[in-house]
Amino acid sequence: MSSLKVRTAFRDKVRGWLQTSHPDVPYHETVNTQQDPSDSAWVTLEFMPNYSEDISIGCNENAEYGQVDVFIFTKSGKGDQQALTMADSLINSMKRFSDNGVVVEAIEPPTEAFNGDARRWYSVYVSIDYVSYS
Repeated sequence: MSSLKVRTAFRDKVRGWLQTSHPDVPYHETVNTQQDPSDSAWVTLEFMPNYSEDISIGCNENAEYGQVDVFIFTKSGKGDQQALTMADSLINSMKRFSDNGVVVEAIEPPTEAFNGDARRWYSVYVSIDYVSYS
């Protein structure tokens, strides 16, 4: 499980990005909560830790490595322009992100969730690789 420090850093960053760049699009917490959004677009996060390791001998320094997927949901049947515009904006916002020892190492291009199928929502996600030093 990714650390609270990592989760807090990315939740705060994504909420700030939405307030600045897409103020009409809410963030919905979906980790251990039930959601049934009726918004025309919304964003959530998934956290996937990879591993952690000691990075110094005798200094008690540790590094946690993992991935955060930022999911962008828009109404299905409306095309991909809104979701991809938001994904590009997110990628620009996340470049060189660092907060309290949480550092973005790589950002992957947007990927379609559900292979682009028109379900209730159309969704893309941006995968962000991180390292967290403590």
